[in-house]
Amino acid sequence: MIQALMDLGNEQRTDLLEQAKAEGFVPSPWYCDTDIAALEAELAELEQHLLAIDEQLAGCDSKTPNWDTLWQKRLDVNDQISATRQFIANPVIQSADEWLLQAYVEDRLMNAKRVPEDVKSEAFQDAILAIAKSGDEPDIDALEIQIANTESEITKHVVMTGSHSEELYVRLHRLKGEMYAYYLSDDELADVVKKSQSPWKAAPKLIDAFLDRFKNGTLPKPYVLSGAFHGLEIGPGEITILGGYPGVGKTAAAMQIISELRRNHADVLVYIANAESSFDSMMMREIARTTGIPSSRIRRGELTNDEKAKIVAAAVELRKSMTNIEWLTSEFSYAQVCATSSEPPGLLVCDYLQKFAPATEETRVGITMVMSALRQFANNGWSVLALSALNRTTVGGSTNLAAFRDSSEIEYNADAAYILERRIQDDREFVRLNCLKNRHDKPTDIDMDYHPETMEFTERFQEIGETADNLWGADDDDQ
Repeated sequence: MIQALMDLGNEQRTDLLEQAKAEGFVPSPWYCDTDIAALEAELAELEQHLLAIDEQLAGCDSKTPNWDTLWQKRLDVNDQISATRQFIANPVIQSADEWLLQAYVEDRLMNAKRVPEDVKSEAFQDAILAIAKSGDEPDIDALEIQIANTESEITKHVVMTGSHSEELYVRLHRLKGEMYAYYLSDDELADVVKKSQSPWKAAPKLIDAFLDRFKNGTLPKPYVLSGAFHGLEIGPGEITILGGYPGVGKTAAAMQIISELRRNHADVLVYIANAESSFDSMMMREIARTTGIPSSRIRRGELTNDEKAKIVAAAVELRKSMTNIEWLTSEFSYAQVCATSSEPPGLLVCDYLQKFAPATEETRVGITMVMSALRQFANNGWSVLALSALNRTTVGGSTNLAAFRDSSEIEYNADAAYILERRIQDDREFVRLNCLKNRHDKPTDIDMDYHPETMEFTERFQEIGETADNLWGADDDDQ
């Protein structure tokens, strides 16, 4: 306590004294009347208390759960003993103000609110882990100086504010953790790293991480799509399944979804694993969609000079807009999909699921393996758009989750599941993206128009009302 006062400047001492008087602070009676006998009795009691703590400490080590609490108690009691001895040795105080100031400072030191032990323990453990992972050897001399300076800052902060600083205590216990790590063997440090890699995490730490992401605005948010697919549920941490029968336009839809997504999220990395179509074939489709030139004419080369110029210009623009897109050109396999997890997270487009299932005696087992792998991608912050074939037995009937071919794993693992359908009535084609599941929101169907000559979906602004009921049956809520 005397040292704490010595560390303060005259201005700070004056401020503290004025604050004590303003609060009407009254010292204990023995401050005002130096009762040496009372002080000596208190000193004896404190020394007995210190012996009891030392006996408890002797029966444990620094790894014992309450070791840190006991050690802090020992420091506090030892400080009280030192302060009491000084009062006994120097019973004459020069002025009433000095007496009042010393009493006020001691009162603050004794009554300041403590920082939670779990906060200090976590800082201590995190520092050990950081040293263990880095392999660096701490500078022990520098650490001792930093620890002493931080302890002085803590005391000064308590004296001036009457409360502890969590920031300073965290810093102190990080420094202590680094010093502790200095004395650990290589095997002990390796064990620290091994334990940190356990898949089991304490819920409070996960909540803290959640709050950090919430405060920093880094919690995953669904992507916002423009155009025909506005409202499609897709985003980081999610698996979106798009099903459809052959020729319905699943691949064209996937490519347009990517295009619409990148209008609002140009920095998203996209990985396209298309086991169905070559890159050249896909580019002809994209160019048809962006230029309006029918894909059949592009494929056959039946083009005017003006159209050729448009195609070259469109290809140049696509080159600019696809700077963050990676295209899988070979090895369309389950193993290759899994290997992609080592890339920086982004949007993984898998066209289509059944093509990437490993060969097994039972197809369902292969699909289960693929879906499990995609779930790991989503858990690691990836967004997944996976296309899927449908069971032929459901053609023309009311669609539901059972329509996805080969495995119920698709139903259970998908965060959002859609089936793309095109149906004809009264010589008109109606296209709907049927939302069969949305884990995070109300399932919402998307009605649109499809232009097969340019491989493009456009928004449908005209209400189709009863026609939709006739084509697709009751609303999803009634199915």
